[in-house]
Amino acid sequence: MSRVPAALRERLGEAATVGLLDLLTGMKRDWTADVMGTTGDRFERRLSEEISKLRAEMANGFAGLREEMARGDAALRATMAEGEAALRAAMAEGDAALRAVMTEGDAALRAAMTDGDAALRAAMTDGDAALRHAILEGNGALRREILDQRFELLKWAFLFWIGQFFAVAGLMTVLIRALRPS
Repeated sequence: MSRVPAALRERLGEAATVGLLDLLTGMKRDWTADVMGTTGDRFERRLSEEISKLRAEMANGFAGLREEMARGDAALRATMAEGEAALRAAMAEGDAALRAVMTEGDAALRAAMTDGDAALRAAMTDGDAALRHAILEGNGALRREILDQRFELLKWAFLFWIGQFFAVAGLMTVLIRALRPS
């Protein structure tokens, strides 16, 4: 009642002023409920629209991501197939080269052993002390030659193993880089 101006209170009277205040309070309550309801409806509708837009964007994003993953998978498979083919070719070349080197080494070793054996037999049949001395030198040379041939064989075998290691390491590097998440 204190909020109603005194002139209006005198003109309306006590009962009319209370009635007017009750009317205004009720109208305020009704108006507030209407505004809150309308605002809530608008908010819900706007929220539904935004959620549906977000879902559509997410679906498009997921579809793009699936396509990109499929392309990446195909590219990775192609790269792996190429790497495997290259590795097989390199291994075949290395194997053929190693076999050739081993065959040459074997032939040289056999020739050296045959030569040494013939020299040793000739020196033994002569029985000459000088020849015996020459046999010892020839035998030492033969042993050095055999050792050299064994060293050559081991060296080429080691180089082949190193080549194999780097080929496998290169393939693993390609695989790791291809499988690493970007």
